[in-house]
Amino acid sequence: RDSSDGAEGVRASGTHVTARMKSFDDLFQPGSHGGYAKAREVLAKELEKAKNARDEKVLALERLRKKHESIVSRLEALASEARAELKRAEKNNTTKASFEVGAKDRETERKAIIGVLESEGKAFAKACNEYQGSGSGGGGGGGSGSKALVHLFLSTADAAYRACELCQDDGDVDGDRKRGAAGESGSSASSALQQLLPERFGKWLQSVEETALDMFKVMLETAMKHTGWPIPDDKRSSSGGGSSVPSGDDEDLELMALTIEGILALFDLRTLLLQGKGKPREEEEEDGADAQEPKEQEEDKKTKSTTTTTTTTTREGDKRDGECVVGRILSGPIVERFKFHFTGQRPTNRLDRPQWYVAWGLRCLSRHLSFLRARVQPTVTRRAARRRRAHARIIKVRRRRIHMSGGGGGGGGGSDGNDGGSEEEDNRRLSISAAVGLCVIDEIAAKVDHDLEQAKDLPGIYRQIVDQGLLLERKLKVDLKRDELVRIKGRIMDKIIKDEDRIRLWISVEKNFANQDLKAIRASDRPWMPLGLREEEEEQMQQKSSSSQGGASGRQNPEATTRVVAPASECAATTVSLIQEFQQRFSQLTNKRVRLRFAEEIEKPLLRLFLAFSLESLPSLLKSAKRARDLPDEKQAQGSAATVAWDDLMGWMCSISYMEGRLRAWGDRPTYIMLNEMQQQRQQASRGGGELDGNGDGVGGGGSVSSFWDVEEKEAAELGERGIFDLVEMMTDISWRQMRPWRSLGHHEELGANSTQVSASLSSALLQMRRRSAHVRRSLQRSKTHWRAIETRLVAMLDKSLLQYMVSLKSWSGFGLKRLEAEVGLIRKAVLGDDQPSRGGDRKEPDSTRQLVRTEAGLRILQRRNVDVAQLRMQLGDGTVNEDQARNALNSLGFGVLKVDEVRRLCATSPP
Repeated sequence: RDSSDGAEGVRASGTHVTARMKSFDDLFQPGSHGGYAKAREVLAKELEKAKNARDEKVLALERLRKKHESIVSRLEALASEARAELKRAEKNNTTKASFEVGAKDRETERKAIIGVLESEGKAFAKACNEYQGSGSGGGGGGGSGSKALVHLFLSTADAAYRACELCQDDGDVDGDRKRGAAGESGSSASSALQQLLPERFGKWLQSVEETALDMFKVMLETAMKHTGWPIPDDKRSSSGGGSSVPSGDDEDLELMALTIEGILALFDLRTLLLQGKGKPREEEEEDGADAQEPKEQEEDKKTKSTTTTTTTTTREGDKRDGECVVGRILSGPIVERFKFHFTGQRPTNRLDRPQWYVAWGLRCLSRHLSFLRARVQPTVTRRAARRRRAHARIIKVRRRRIHMSGGGGGGGGGSDGNDGGSEEEDNRRLSISAAVGLCVIDEIAAKVDHDLEQAKDLPGIYRQIVDQGLLLERKLKVDLKRDELVRIKGRIMDKIIKDEDRIRLWISVEKNFANQDLKAIRASDRPWMPLGLREEEEEQMQQKSSSSQGGASGRQNPEATTRVVAPASECAATTVSLIQEFQQRFSQLTNKRVRLRFAEEIEKPLLRLFLAFSLESLPSLLKSAKRARDLPDEKQAQGSAATVAWDDLMGWMCSISYMEGRLRAWGDRPTYIMLNEMQQQRQQASRGGGELDGNGDGVGGGGSVSSFWDVEEKEAAELGERGIFDLVEMMTDISWRQMRPWRSLGHHEELGANSTQVSASLSSALLQMRRRSAHVRRSLQRSKTHWRAIETRLVAMLDKSLLQYMVSLKSWSGFGLKRLEAEVGLIRKAVLGDDQPSRGGDRKEPDSTRQLVRTEAGLRILQRRNVDVAQLRMQLGDGTVNEDQARNALNSLGFGVLKVDEVRRLCATSPP
């Protein structure tokens, strides 16, 4: 049966099969050597003599098992020989008559096989009854007898399994070949053979099933007691989880694993009987998948309907496979301990201490599942491999039959992929550790369900129960194997989002706690107080700045400077912490629609509250900074009112920049990409498939949304731009006001050409200007992009103001212009926050944005430095020249940064 063409069934021509049937009939004669009838007589006599002698009974069972295995081997040899003859017959183009004769002979052969198995089933049932009546137990002294009886059943089950598979496969192939050779006339023999299987084989299974299952349950429970199952919880052990190996000896553990194999074999036979009666399980699942509702509707039903209870789920699983039976038996003592501690009036059963039973469940699963994976699961895997091979052959034959009858066009193409899928599915279905874990988790889920119902009016306890349930889900994802996690994950979450009322209550509780945190931070004296950089972050920034200054270009990498290293203020840190906490909580949600709902009703509103509070705080922060315009020196700066005002303003700027970075990072996560797609699909459906538009639902004006947080990211960027504009305008206004005495003195004094002395009217303004710019640059080292924008705009506005000042004056002295040129350099240095002298020599300017280009162009005209003013006047004319011609003339002469009217007025100034 394990040959490469096993799925083809046993086919042979009439002559060869008749010859083989003679030897097969001789094998089952009562007087033949090694026959089943003789084996039954020997077993009956030995059991009669050995009622009080256990050793003789064990030997008899072993002898019968060995004889049984010889019969199974003989069946396999006959099948192999018949298969080889079938190939030779196919090569010789066997006629219709030979197929019909062969079908009749094979039907007789299968009837003989099933008849023998039916008799053996009755004999096995009788042996079980006598064995149990003699007082044999499942462990201890009766371990050898129990193992012999289990081995006897396994060999009988293997023979029945293979005979059933032989009839099933060959019956299907016979019908196919007969329909191909003789139309519909040959289908009666195949249908009769299909009916023979449940009638005769079903009686055998019914005679064995109930007795064997009860016996195996007793054996397993007895073996568990002798083994020391469940494993005790030793909290005082060094590992913290107790011993993961039961205290029983190897013989008890072997009997425990062997009994589990017997239960699985019994349910394998039940599965084959269901396949013989009607459609196989795989075909029923395929039909159900075709009539299945869309996935989104299923998820909606799941949120609205109550999930099944633990008892109902387990009982339904008992009817499907043996793993649930084994899981119930093994988890029974564990569940009893759980109920003892966490139900009733025990002091450990407290509504406000959900962490107790969650921690207990995690320790319990860690101990027991590790033992099951090491000592029990290998046995289950062997049974899974045998079932997978048989199912793959049956599926292959069935699909060929459907394809030959014209019922499915694509049946042959996908067989390989489905075979691989069935193997993975069986691995999940045949996980004993998953079955035990499922029973334990279902009991904990029932406890969570009960406690949530009791804590409806207690928001704090309700949230605590939810947190512990989500913690358990996260721990299971880390601790469980993949095949275990597939069956266990989501059981706790199903209780938390059991229905619409629970979802609304959870959202309400989370909103209330988030609002409390936000109210606390808004009520504080300094919500925008900047958080200090950690030492390691400062070292990283110093290394980046040093490496950038040592480079050939002298510029930092823009990508490196835009990365945000830490939250900038208490308000931003609290908001991001809340959102990340929600993200971690909601990551356990398997229902995508519920996940989208939580993101839209909790996460987005929370971020919008932060942006609204930021917009509300900006005017007051600017007003406080403008009122305290003079910053003290570094020794006196700490704790002063002016420093606090400017620190809070810079904390606000850094917070907006930090939030922009967080929104970009969140938008690239797979979860939010999926939620964004769902959101767009929902909007398209609500608009009848029309284009998405920008109505505040997260849709841009040009088409689809770039990310889930697109609207919030744009609002944060606009808020940052507004803050930069207002800050630059305020700093420029303060600086120009402080330079008023310097502007009123004019530039008629004659100072030495090489003098570096600065008038007293300008020195104090430069000092405050330098302190403000240095403070802003130092505070914005978390966001270099904002500092570059502020720096560029400050230089541009100062450049414009200085040029207007030069244009407004009618005359200059020669030394006054030289002094102005020196003072302009000092002003530029002060605005940029540089503490170096005006003529540093070795320092290179990064770009033109740090230069007062318009002021320097105006100085060139005033000083007549390499400028022919007469020619310039002639080209510009007196105002009658076309504006475009004048602009082209300025561009050709290198004064394109100035306006035409400004150049005319500068040229009209008296020469020095």
